[in-house]
Amino acid sequence: CRHARGGTTGGLWPALGNSTMSPPGPEGSRASRDTRAGSVIADKYRLLRQLGKGGMGEVYEAEHTFIGRRLAVKFLLPALAEDQQMMTRFQREAQTAGALQNEHIVAVTDFGYADDGAPYIVMELLEGEDLRSLLRRSGDKLPIKRAVDLVIQAAAGLHVAHARGIVHRDLKPENLFITKHSDRSDLVKILDFGIAKLRGHGTTQSQTGAVIGTVL
Repeated sequence: CRHARGGTTGGLWPALGNSTMSPPGPEGSRASRDTRAGSVIADKYRLLRQLGKGGMGEVYEAEHTFIGRRLAVKFLLPALAEDQQMMTRFQREAQTAGALQNEHIVAVTDFGYADDGAPYIVMELLEGEDLRSLLRRSGDKLPIKRAVDLVIQAAAGLHVAHARGIVHRDLKPENLFITKHSDRSDLVKILDFGIAKLRGHGTTQSQTGAVIGTVL
């Protein structure tokens, strides 16, 4: 599932922008791919395993070395970190989602740079799948009651963002993650605020004629 184990990768989440996230692969090939697994960043986040890798970055399941909480850490790929526009987008995702506190928006708790200079975002680790994966499993059909509930929850998260003057600009099934409440009922989380726009700010990181969001 993008930031998770499930969905695209089978369930634990953290999204990688518009790219498709690929699972680490067979155990035999994992060592060469999990280049950061086992390392500790910022003296507090131990990277346990790679959850997936996409065109923009890679995501690891991590554990806080002191309090023991499991988290997700998303790294921007080194080559993209040299691209100012991509770097700005990555920073905006951290700042925008980090400023929003609501159960329907993925919680971002930290931002920083690894020892090799790679920027990273720390966020809650989610278990479940994105809406696109759910729809595929369901033959693109959901019971009306469940579908309405998912839409209402997503709208509640967007309402909080809009109240803060933040427009997501890339809302799609892949950016709606379905996890569970303690009573096993659905809980929707909005992901990926990388191209969000703050209303009233002139700079939007887009050019005249540029397409914003995902082309369907």
